[in-house]
Amino acid sequence: MEEAGAVRKPIVVPPEQGRVYAMGRMRAIFKADSDESAGRYSVSEWWLEPRSRGPEVHSHPEDHVFYVIAGTLSLRVNDYWSHIRAPRSGRVSFAVLSFNTE
Repeated sequence: MEEAGAVRKPIVVPPEQGRVYAMGRMRAIFKADSDESAGRYSVSEWWLEPRSRGPEVHSHPEDHVFYVIAGTLSLRVNDYWSHIRAPRSGRVSFAVLSFNTE
């Protein structure tokens, strides 16, 4: 927990920089997660080939934000499936999931 009035250091990660993980049909670049954000959030870029299954079901305590630039993202939160499709207009779709109860 941060002290009141503490100044947080900005996190600046250039394009294509970060911790890169190549995992067959998917690739991830982690920009910031628990260590850099004091457990508050995670920022990463993911590329999946069409019809890839993606990561197996798992969870994290920090908040997640998803931007869908092309294709459709299907994700499950508890027993609820959500399908987020990128619009043809070229705009970005997103979903914000907050699991924190504080």
